[in-house]
Amino acid sequence: MEIRELQTPAILVDLDVLENNIKKAQSLCDENGKQLWPMIKTHKSSEIAKMQQKAGATGFLCGTLDECEALLKEGIQNIMYAYPVASDVNIKRVLNLAKNCNFIIRIDSYDSAKLLNTAAKSAGVKINYTIIIDSGLHRFGILPEKAAAFADSIKEFDALNFKGISTHPGHVYSAEKPEDIQKYVEDEKNAVKTAVDALKAAGYNLELVTSGPGQLRLYGQYSNVH
Repeated sequence: MEIRELQTPAILVDLDVLENNIKKAQSLCDENGKQLWPMIKTHKSSEIAKMQQKAGATGFLCGTLDECEALLKEGIQNIMYAYPVASDVNIKRVLNLAKNCNFIIRIDSYDSAKLLNTAAKSAGVKINYTIIIDSGLHRFGILPEKAAAFADSIKEFDALNFKGISTHPGHVYSAEKPEDIQKYVEDEKNAVKTAVDALKAAGYNLELVTSGPGQLRLYGQYSNVH
């Protein structure tokens, strides 16, 4: 078949380029002692996810609960959801995910944490979570210097299991040229260090310090990148 014979719209993938990109991203993480949890919304493909997993990816970050559930159906066990939830329907979906895999949600709201905790206790489920840290995007997240105070405020919720922190340096998208990127890198590094130092000083153990739209496990274990 020739390209001109394809029914459009159609997606064409150069497998050599795809495989090389997967290997390059994984090698970069391996060389620096990080785990790679790719962002599934980048491709929304279970086949590509399997390729990434085979190359060494140990988990995945998802932008929707549909993505989380699709990965679970494929037998993938390490799944992180990028956002908090508040509606009854979505909380029920989170509970099901938490029952069936190593599911991690992100939290930056006391009210959301309270709703999750109440539902989890009723269902007899523990939900793993990381605190979202605002590293400069200012769209969501807890300010780094307030991380310990926020962790203390939801410590009473015993159906929630604190795992660490996550960031989303989305403000990097406003960079106009490659040399601008270092500034955003420094923003995130400083935010992560401030939050980690504050939480450790308050007696918290951080298993996860994760960075990026995909997730890189920076400290302890997890982290992701595109």
